[in-house]
Amino acid sequence: MGDVALGFSQAVQYTSLIATAVGVLLGLVVGMIPGMTISTGIIIVLPMTFTLDPNISIALLLGLYVAGMTGGSFSAVLLNIPGTPSASATALDGYPMSKRGERGRALGIAIVASFVGGLFSFGCLYLISPLLANLALEFRAADLFSLVFFGLTVICSFAAKSLVKGLLSAAIGLMIVTIGLDPMMGTARFTFGDANLLAGIHFLTAMIGLFAIPQLVENICTQSPIKKESGEGMGIRRVFPALADLKRMVVPVSIGAPIGSFLGVLPGAGGPIAAFISYDYSKKANAKPEQFGEGIPEGIAAPEAANNAVTGGR
Repeated sequence: MGDVALGFSQAVQYTSLIATAVGVLLGLVVGMIPGMTISTGIIIVLPMTFTLDPNISIALLLGLYVAGMTGGSFSAVLLNIPGTPSASATALDGYPMSKRGERGRALGIAIVASFVGGLFSFGCLYLISPLLANLALEFRAADLFSLVFFGLTVICSFAAKSLVKGLLSAAIGLMIVTIGLDPMMGTARFTFGDANLLAGIHFLTAMIGLFAIPQLVENICTQSPIKKESGEGMGIRRVFPALADLKRMVVPVSIGAPIGSFLGVLPGAGGPIAAFISYDYSKKANAKPEQFGEGIPEGIAAPEAANNAVTGGR
């Protein structure tokens, strides 16, 4: 208990709070820029920590990491281009809501759900982290494979209009992932003699090519009008969710936060899988699942609570 009190006293020092605020600002900027992942932001900031006090360095990096998860939802909601892979599920309902002129409402739901998910993850980290760690150690290769396969099936299930297209997309994705050196044997797979492909398809290249470019081309071709925000400006009254939205967020946040906290502990699983699984379970638990994908608060709250709840397990 004394160590906890000591850590809390160090965390609330003004230098640590300033470092956290700076990290949060950097994390939001890095997270909302497509192609700039949280890992890239940490790599950029890491050399600065060599000359800083350890408490300040940890506060800076933690603020950047946690805020980066939330920042990814900004571009997902406003542009339909996820800033981070964990925000991919947020775009399914966030962008339709933004097109209706409810950008502030969508961002407010995402921010509140992210805060609650991160707070729940903190509670799990403080209270039951040893139990979760022991449970994670029980997972073997077969269990992790089943979990990843389940995540892929969940993602394929979103292609309700054409299941064949969903399965085909999953198969193409698995083929792209196999490009490069085999991690067990070290043999080259699908490189066709090109040394640049030995490291596989770069993650940033794939994310920008699969998400950003198609959305930009669609925007140029369709030029679909986006309604303006009702009211003047987008102040705190426009961003903070209404009481009705907060009530609708209770169930999806209650689903997403535990799922994200559990999957965050498991090696190999992370924010994207947690977000899509939470989205799928929230859809099944909703009385009107057909509304998912049309821009409803539940479709934003579930994945945002899940991907921010992952942070505690990391």
